[in-house]
Amino acid sequence: MIGWSGPASRVVSVALLSAGVFVGGCGSGPTSPDTRTGPITVDITCTPGGARVTTCTARVFCGLYGCLAGTPADATSTSTWRSDDPSVVRVVSAGVLEAVAPGNTVVRSSHPLAGEGSHAIAVFPDGAPTPTFVLAGTVYDGSDPGRPPLNGASIQVRSGVIAGRTATSGTEPPFVPGFWGPDGLIVAGTYEIFGVPSGSYRIRVSKPGYASQERDTNLTSLVGNDVVLQRQ
Repeated sequence: MIGWSGPASRVVSVALLSAGVFVGGCGSGPTSPDTRTGPITVDITCTPGGARVTTCTARVFCGLYGCLAGTPADATSTSTWRSDDPSVVRVVSAGVLEAVAPGNTVVRSSHPLAGEGSHAIAVFPDGAPTPTFVLAGTVYDGSDPGRPPLNGASIQVRSGVIAGRTATSGTEPPFVPGFWGPDGLIVAGTYEIFGVPSGSYRIRVSKPGYASQERDTNLTSLVGNDVVLQRQ
């Protein structure tokens, strides 16, 4: 009611009310508009359009209390766009990207009310800028009844545009722009391959003393990429 706390506030409040003094903000009187806001996220999605050009959109999503007045639901045309590495991808216009040379970078949009959104982007030979993600999973020792995580297994991609890319379970992956760098927090048995466009891939998992295994995975459908190896 009045900004004090503790027993003293109750004494003051009673005195004011008994004297017939109206205290603003109490009871059922007029209230101020709710100006609370929640977290704001910007979701960047990109679609390669051929001829080495890709078109992206920046959709805005607000938290529990909604957006501030004037915040657009689609900030594509009203954001400032940039590429972290213009030697890989350059921004032609709002949301329009052009491939320059093979490599990995990050594209970002910035809006005064919506804030910043970002997405990892890669250019492959003769291709348009392509959104990339992470191919990840865990390798387990199926010879042990407890199936503990298995470190030191080699994971090799055998098909698709990233054929030949490798990872080792339980080992930090190399840094790729748009993804976190080595931090020493790798979980036992896990592997991660960064900078992978959505699509279907065949992977081979092997480790000396264990039977190798090959499997197909589809990065567009959140299929688990966990593998269980058996001792030979």
